[in-house]
Amino acid sequence: MPEAIAPISVALLKVERQGVVESGTLSYGRQYQQNHNFRFHPDPALSLAINHLPAKRIRDGGALPPYLKDSLPDAWGRLVLAAANQGAALDDYAMLSCTNQHRIGALVVIHDEPQVLAETPQLSLDELYEMAMAIQYAKEVPVDIRRLLTQGGSLGGARPKASIADQGALWLAKFPLREDPFNIELAEAGAMALAKMCGIQTAEFRCVEINQRIIFLIKRFDRITSPEGEQRIHFLSAAGLLNVAYESGQGSYVELAQAISRFGANPKQDCQELFRRMVFNILIDNTDDHIKNHGFLHVGDNQYRLAPVYDVHPQGTHLQYMGMPLVNENASPSLEQLLAEVHHFHFQRNEAINVVRELITTVSQAWRKKMVDAGMSDADLRYIAAHLDPLHTRWKAMDQAI
Repeated sequence: MPEAIAPISVALLKVERQGVVESGTLSYGRQYQQNHNFRFHPDPALSLAINHLPAKRIRDGGALPPYLKDSLPDAWGRLVLAAANQGAALDDYAMLSCTNQHRIGALVVIHDEPQVLAETPQLSLDELYEMAMAIQYAKEVPVDIRRLLTQGGSLGGARPKASIADQGALWLAKFPLREDPFNIELAEAGAMALAKMCGIQTAEFRCVEINQRIIFLIKRFDRITSPEGEQRIHFLSAAGLLNVAYESGQGSYVELAQAISRFGANPKQDCQELFRRMVFNILIDNTDDHIKNHGFLHVGDNQYRLAPVYDVHPQGTHLQYMGMPLVNENASPSLEQLLAEVHHFHFQRNEAINVVRELITTVSQAWRKKMVDAGMSDADLRYIAAHLDPLHTRWKAMDQAI
């Protein structure tokens, strides 16, 4: 709960399987309902005393609601858990109950009695990186060290990572891969600095170099350090807020803006920033802006605000599409198509044009400096420029045509 340092019992999840189909219920406790108004999802239709979970095939995601699936391990976490179980994949419910400590958000899942984990060793970033590489390439890693690399639902998808404590706060360390076409960590640092310059809220971040390897660190924004202990903040991804499965291909920027207008604590400000983030993602060739890479933090009274931007950097694809479409299935919108939807983002057309022009100018003129400031090499700059320069030329032409 907000401002608490220990979990309380909120609800009971029951799921039954019949063949390949799951169904179930999520029921809030009577005593909890009498004393608290917080629910896992702000939609009253999804926050009943007893919520019946529709029957779904396991291969289509099963009965577990998307707003609870945010607490599942990401692709990297699943890889680590499989390595810890001799290659055997755990189902969603087993993963929920064994990844409580560092998962994103405030949800804690207990099956019968809570697990008491042995104290894990304190390893350096360099040691954690070596262990992450061992997992990545299917080498043996001690069980107690695997726990350091199994971080539950976190930020950053399939890339190797680990949570670390630094000066009393929790940070996420993201490690390089040998097969990366350019330095992803420096690109993310540069993109985050550029996003901040463009009026987008960012989490605290930094890069460190260890043995000629760059590691990107981002401060966890779903945690608050207090004298009493660590407080957690409930988190919903765009998938959770829209209540659509990540694998479904559903969800769009317009639908997300509509959800913010319904459930947001400051809808106009957050919808306008979402529009700014959308255009920014287009202009830096971030084609990984899918529904798990947008987040929201609970701020009280079942209302939410945009979480700081995360997992944002040039992808180097030159495909010029969006990970989450503007509306319907339009993942490669023109400027005119963007402007046709600006009312959903609490903009007038002329206001939105000014924002787009500002971002085109800022990103096209400043991206190199931000990448250089982050430490990017000339070769990597040329690689990214080959994708960004034609993209910016195209958007400047569209701007001049309106």
